Amino acid sequence: MNKFGFTVLLALVLLFSCDDGDLTIDVIDFNGFDLETCDDDNILDITETNLLFKINDDNDEYQVLIITLDEDVLENEVGEQSFEITEDTDTTLTYRIYDDSLTSTYFCSDLTPATPSVVTELVAKTATITIVTTASETEDDTYDHEITIDSSTFETDDGERITDLSIDDFGTVYSEL
Repeated sequence: MNKFGFTVLLALVLLFSCDDGDLTIDVIDFNGFDLETCDDDNILDITETNLLFKINDDNDEYQVLIITLDEDVLENEVGEQSFEITEDTDTTLTYRIYDDSLTSTYFCSDLTPATPSVVTELVAKTATITIVTTASETEDDTYDHEITIDSSTFETDDGERITDLSIDDFGTVYSEL
């Protein structure tokens, strides 16, 4: 009986000794969702701040990933540029969860609609973004800017790390001379 009691006691100790710290892992998946902007045909004015976003409303969870590109980040020159986003940069990467479905109209209206409401908002503490710029093969005086999120780190207000996200093809936007 002592061996049985010891085995039960050992099993209980092992079962209750592991604490996961109440860490929740959110699945942030924006693959297969279109990049949207508030500009016609995703043609941006590179001298202004631009809002780029992807909406994922699958599985009754309404998630949005937003890049706010500071003015002059995009360049009308063929090449590749990588840059870091930090809490001190004007370019930001934001992840939001809303309480209901939404469309691009939510972001592109002059006044932000009252609904849906933001349930959670996390601004990336750090992120690395790469932009590959090429001359358009179909339009004269137009450049294609393919955007990749190489890495990012989101943290809650309590300092808990939520995810390390990378998206090989965030999307492509365009600019004109």
